[in-house]
Amino acid sequence: MTLHLKENGITDDQLLEMNFEYTDKIYIQVTESMTSEDVRKRELFPLQKINDNYKKIVLSLNPGMDSSYDGIKCELLGN
Repeated sequence: MTLHLKENGITDDQLLEMNFEYTDKIYIQVTESMTSEDVRKRELFPLQKINDNYKKIVLSLNPGMDSSYDGIKCELLGN
C-alpha cells in the first residue's frame, strides 16, 4: 500500500497504516431477455466459470421469473 500512496504524492511523514483497501469489482452481463433457457445458459455460463467471490449480475429488460441463478443476480435494466 505504501508504494501506491507514494505514487499519488503522499510523503513518508503522511503515511498511515491501512489494513484493507476496498476496490469494487463486479462482473456484468447484459441481455434483452432471460426468459429463454438457451439465453440463460449463454449469459450465465461465463459468470459461472469465474471462481472468485466478486458480485456477478445479469442485467435484462425481462429478467424472467428468477431473481438469482446459483448466486448470480438477475436484475431489471431500466424502468
